[in-house]
Amino acid sequence: MKHFLSFFCWAYVLTLHAQPSSFAAGQGASAGQVGVAAANAFSAHNNPAAMSKAESFAIGLNASKPYLLDDLQAIQLSAHAQTAVGTIGLAMHSIGDRNYSERSIGLAVARPLSETIQVGLRMDYIHLTAALAGNESLFLPELGVTAQLSEAMTLGVKAQNILAQDLDHPFEGQFPAWTAIGLDYQPTERFWLGAQADLLANDALSVGLGTSYRGAKRFHFLVGARTRPALFTGGIRIHFSRFQTQVGSTYHQQLGASPHVVAQFHR
Repeated sequence: MKHFLSFFCWAYVLTLHAQPSSFAAGQGASAGQVGVAAANAFSAHNNPAAMSKAESFAIGLNASKPYLLDDLQAIQLSAHAQTAVGTIGLAMHSIGDRNYSERSIGLAVARPLSETIQVGLRMDYIHLTAALAGNESLFLPELGVTAQLSEAMTLGVKAQNILAQDLDHPFEGQFPAWTAIGLDYQPTERFWLGAQADLLANDALSVGLGTSYRGAKRFHFLVGARTRPALFTGGIRIHFSRFQTQVGSTYHQQLGASPHVVAQFHR
C-alpha cells in the first residue's frame, strides 16, 4: 500500500512539476500554505521581495513528512541578511525518495523602491532525478514585489520561470510558469489573516486562506485550507524573543496527513 501511495504521490507531483516547493514554508505551512506577502525568516523562499521588510538577519528550517510515507521527505532552508547593497538571501529545497527527487538552491536579492514598495529577484538552480528517467538540471528566475497598502495590509506578488524554459529529454515538456498573488492583514499583534491565489500548470488556480491567533503570551494557533489540491492545515507556534518553533500538519482527504516542524531565528 505504501508503494502504491508513493507512486500515486509522485505521479501527482510530476503532473504539477515544482508545486511542492512553491507553496509557503514557515508560518504559512500551517495556515493554508499562504506566504507570498509575509515578511519573515522564509521570505527568500516565499517571496524574495519581502526580505526587505523582514528582520536584519533571519534563518528558518521547515521539515515535513509528506503523507507519512517511509522514504518521502521534504526540507526547506531559508536565510537572509541585510547588507550595503540590499538584502541578500539563500533558499534551499529538497523533496523526494529513491524513485524521484527534486533539489534546488537559490540566491536572492531585494531592495526597496520606496517606503511602501519592495522588489526582489531569486535565481534557482534545480536538479531533478528520476530512477527510470535519469537527471535534468536548469536555472529558473523568480521575481517578487511587495507593497504596503495600509498600516495593516500588505500585497505580495511573485512569478517563477518567467522565461518559460523547457525540460529536455527524458523530462519532456515545459517547466511551468508559476504566478502567485496574496494579501496579508494584521491589525494587531494577536491576529493575522492571509489569502493567496496561485496560477499553476495548465492554468489551474489554487487558492489558500489562513489565519493565526495568539491565545496566550507565547502561543499562536494557526488554521487554514487550500484548493487544488484540497488541503486542510493547522498548527501551533511558540514564540520567544528571537526564536520560534512550530508544529503542524496538512491533511489531504485521500492521501492523509503530512506533519511538519518549523524552527526560525531572527535578530
